[in-house]
Amino acid sequence: MAGRQRDRERMSQALGLPLMTVGAYAAERGLRRSLIHASSRVDCGEPIVVPAGDADFYSAGPSSYDFPEIMLTEIEGAQARGRSNLLTAVGAVLTHELMDLDRDLPGEYVLGWLGITKDRRRAVWGAHEPSNLYEEAEAAVFTDVAGPNYAHWLTEVLPRIAAFVQDPRYESTPIVVDLDLHSNIRRSIALIAPGRAVHRLKARDRLRVRRLHHVSVTGYVPYRLRDEGMLEHGRFAPGALRHTVQRLRSAVQTRDDGTGPKLFLRRNAKLRRLVNEPEIEAALAARGFFAVDPAKLTLEEQIVLFSQASMIVGATGAGLANLIFCRPDCPLVVLMPRFRHTAYWYWRRMAAAAGAGPVVHVSGPQVETDFDPDREGALQQDYRVELADVLQGVDIAMSLRR
Repeated sequence: MAGRQRDRERMSQALGLPLMTVGAYAAERGLRRSLIHASSRVDCGEPIVVPAGDADFYSAGPSSYDFPEIMLTEIEGAQARGRSNLLTAVGAVLTHELMDLDRDLPGEYVLGWLGITKDRRRAVWGAHEPSNLYEEAEAAVFTDVAGPNYAHWLTEVLPRIAAFVQDPRYESTPIVVDLDLHSNIRRSIALIAPGRAVHRLKARDRLRVRRLHHVSVTGYVPYRLRDEGMLEHGRFAPGALRHTVQRLRSAVQTRDDGTGPKLFLRRNAKLRRLVNEPEIEAALAARGFFAVDPAKLTLEEQIVLFSQASMIVGATGAGLANLIFCRPDCPLVVLMPRFRHTAYWYWRRMAAAAGAGPVVHVSGPQVETDFDPDREGALQQDYRVELADVLQGVDIAMSLRR
C-alpha cells in the first residue's frame, strides 16, 4: 500500500495528458458518433426497510435517477489497457461521462497504475507498466477494472457489448475484453455475440487500435470514493440492461412465466458472511423455499432459474446480480449489514432499471463492533440478520406480488 501511494504521488507530479470524457473529446475533435439508446429516467419507488427503524438510519435519497444517452464513438489511434476502461487518445486520457473525479477514485489510480494531478485535470500512466504493446486495425474495446466481478460485468460491461453487436454495420468487427474472466462471464460473451472474434488482453498490457469503437457507459458504481462519508448507489441504463437480458433469455430459450420456486440464495464467501445463514435457510425451507448457491451453477442455469423464480431471498453479493433476470412480479428480499458507508440502494436501483420486482431491504448488525468504521474493508465485516426480521421481510414481499 505504501509503495502504491509513493507511485501515485510521483506520477501526480508529472505533466501528463488532459483528462477528459469521451463526449467532450469527441465534441472537441469532431468525431463520428451515433445514438444507441436515448437518455432515460428510472423510477425506483419508495424504499422498504426492515426493521422499520433502519429507514431513518439510511437516507432514502431520491426515488428516481436519470441515465444519460448511450453513444457509439469512433476514435482514431487510441490505446486501451487490460483491466482498464480508460483510453489514451491523441492528446488526452479519456474517462466516461458518469465518472466524477471530484468524488470518485478510479480503480487505475487506487491500484497505483495511474497518477492524477491535484487539480484532477491531467493524468499520467506509470512508467513501470508492462512493455507489451499490441496493434489492431479495428476493434471495439470492453476492458474494465471491475470487469471480473460478476455483478459489475452483467450490469456495466456486458450491456455495452450487447449494444455494440446489435449494429449490423460492425458484424465483422472484433471485440476486446480482459483475459482473466470467469467461465460464466466468458460464456455470456458467447451467448450475446455468437461467432464474434474476441481478443483477450492481459491486465495492464496495451493495445493500440487504429479505428477504435467505444460504447459509452451503460452502468456505473465508483470503484472507490474520495471521502468515505460519501455514497453513490449506482446508476444503470434501463434500455441497455433490458436488451441484454432479452438477448440472454432468447439464447437459452427459457420461459419467464414466474411459476418457478421461491429461492434462498446461499453465499459461500470469506468476507461479509451472514453468520446465521443456516438458521435462516432452515426457517425458509419450512416455508417452501429452495436453497441454491448461484456460484455453483452455469450461466444458463442461473438465467433459467431466476427467470422463473417467484420470490428471491438472499444476502448482498455478486450472485444477487441475477435479479436482472427476474420478472416484475418476483419480489426480492435483500439481506445486508447495517453499515452506514455502503451503497444500500444498489440492488433497488438495479432492479428498477432491469424491470425486476420490488426490493425489500432487511439489515442486521455487524458482528465485530469494536473497529474504526472508516478503515478500509470495514464494510466486509461479518454480520447477522435476525430471523424475525427476515420473516417479516418475506411477508411484506409476499404482499407486493403483482
